[in-house]
Amino acid sequence: MTRSRNKRYPNYSLSVAIEHIHKVLDADWTNSLSREVVAQHLGYSGTSGASDSCIGTLRQYGLLDRTGTRELKVSQLAIDVLQPASEEKMQAAIDTAAFSPPLFLEINKHFPNRAPSNAALRNYLAQSGFKKKIVDSVAKSFSETISMTSCYVASTTPELPDAGKPNGTAEFHHTAKMKSSLAQTSRIDAPVPSAANCDGFSEWFRVKIGMNQLISIAYRGPGEVGVREIEKIISLLESQKLTLDE
Repeated sequence: MTRSRNKRYPNYSLSVAIEHIHKVLDADWTNSLSREVVAQHLGYSGTSGASDSCIGTLRQYGLLDRTGTRELKVSQLAIDVLQPASEEKMQAAIDTAAFSPPLFLEINKHFPNRAPSNAALRNYLAQSGFKKKIVDSVAKSFSETISMTSCYVASTTPELPDAGKPNGTAEFHHTAKMKSSLAQTSRIDAPVPSAANCDGFSEWFRVKIGMNQLISIAYRGPGEVGVREIEKIISLLESQKLTLDE
């Protein structure tokens, strides 16, 4: 693997980036702004190494566009996340932003089938030339970011047994750390993005289990989910609980 000591990486997750870009949008909409003004909207007193790093991360996610040598503005991609025309467009924008950072796209290509385990991700980053003190931060940002996407299966997702599948299959998606500002602070009543828009699945059930946690159940198959299917889901959850208790 080619070692790269100067590879750029996002300094925080996409959910944090969305919170940051919302501040800029609220203050100046999509006006072209100097880096100094953007830095102030982000809570800095002016430009500095810290503010440049924050702005650089927003640009990596595609949430800020450059309009001049020293000017920036909120991108259309950010608008699609914060003020979506539909739930599908919001999720598509989140997916695009999540893999806009070149490093995250590279990781996605290296682990195409499902999210890597923490050990595998840390090893990949170390082999790519990242220093140990940076690996933890990058791994955390990547893991939190992909948890917001619609089609990436987390490595910690429990495998569900077949159970005969008489009326189709049910798939669980756990989107951790979904920031409440994404749904609550945009200028229109934006829906929370669905985690179940892939491979013919449709969302059957969604419930918040905490301030920043959401559980979504997606279903694919003929007919509706009935008592029999619900009983199987309950049984699977009870088995998973016993496994976690152990």
